[in-house]
Amino acid sequence: MVATVTGAAPYIAMLRRFICDVREGQAPPRRMLVLHAGSVSEELGYVDELAAAARDFSWFEYIPTISRHWLDPHWTGERGRAEDVARKYLDAAGFTGADTTAYLCGNPQMTENMKGLLKRVGFEKESVKEELYWPAEKSATG
Repeated sequence: MVATVTGAAPYIAMLRRFICDVREGQAPPRRMLVLHAGSVSEELGYVDELAAAARDFSWFEYIPTISRHWLDPHWTGERGRAEDVARKYLDAAGFTGADTTAYLCGNPQMTENMKGLLKRVGFEKESVKEELYWPAEKSATG
């Protein structure tokens, strides 16, 4: 799951429901990863809840990242845009298009870039779900 800023909101709902289902024996634990990006750390609105879930559940991983680290000098986490940090973690996480559904939510340029990245590493269109906040701008030729 890759989100920019408040695009993490749907993942919070999904994670909360999944935690309940696992605790109640309704679902087996499955690996989940949320990569959450903002320009500065103040934009990562669910950082405390997601970080706590990552500490509490071995099947869940949370990766916060900021792209304007020079504006946030005390930040010690990942640095870079969502799609750049995703490149670093995608292979290491072992997620493949054959057994993984990718979710993208937030800035339309990020979702377009992530769809391209996921396609290049073998994700079929059906394995990538997206929610846009506004449509991506079309280029003069497209």
